[in-house]
Amino acid sequence: MDQQELFDFPLFDREAIAKGGKVAASVPAPGGGIKALQSIKPAFTDAEEKYFYDETFTEESLDTDFMVGASYESCVFSHCQFNKTCFNKTTFQDCTFQNCQILLTKMENTSLQNVRFVNCKLLGITFSECNQFSFSLDFRECLLDTVVFYGDNLKRVPFYNCQIRNSDFTGCNLSEASFDGSRFQETIFSDCQMDKADFTAATGYSIDPYSNKIKGAKFSLPDAQSFLPFLGIIIE
Repeated sequence: MDQQELFDFPLFDREAIAKGGKVAASVPAPGGGIKALQSIKPAFTDAEEKYFYDETFTEESLDTDFMVGASYESCVFSHCQFNKTCFNKTTFQDCTFQNCQILLTKMENTSLQNVRFVNCKLLGITFSECNQFSFSLDFRECLLDTVVFYGDNLKRVPFYNCQIRNSDFTGCNLSEASFDGSRFQETIFSDCQMDKADFTAATGYSIDPYSNKIKGAKFSLPDAQSFLPFLGIIIE
């Protein structure tokens, strides 16, 4: 049945169909009178309910069961706890997480567009599962523990005064990224593009100059001595 036939069909309400639903119209009942057919729920209602703009959420006001597939634009999440929360297919655009705990949260096909994390604790997060379209992050004074950025585009991303431990940056584009004041522990850098990345005020990193592209990257002593074991050099 094509669209014109559907609109001509008497059991459907044209106005409802135009709005995305298929609410049935009233039809004559046998023996006279009018009989209302059962309505069908309009389409896209859930999506409309899950769009939030310029709102601030706290732990008390946020329903984490309603996160999947939602869209948040210019929103702030303050003092929220996300423990094994599902962010799958959720979109965050121009949003800020501040003083939040984000623990073992699922990020499959999550869209993070210009999202800032301030004074947050992130544990067991796999950012490589996110939608890479317009993927853009900003970390300020955060703890990142057992976080995976495998293959992510982190070009120009700031990691300001963060503690980063047991994490994996394998295959990432870290060109022009800044790690000002950040402290590393047991974190992997392999097959990374680090052109013009800034590690001058970072500590605790261990970077193999042979397995990463570090042209133009900035490092400072004494932490730059971590290169020496990879170069086979011993200083006594």
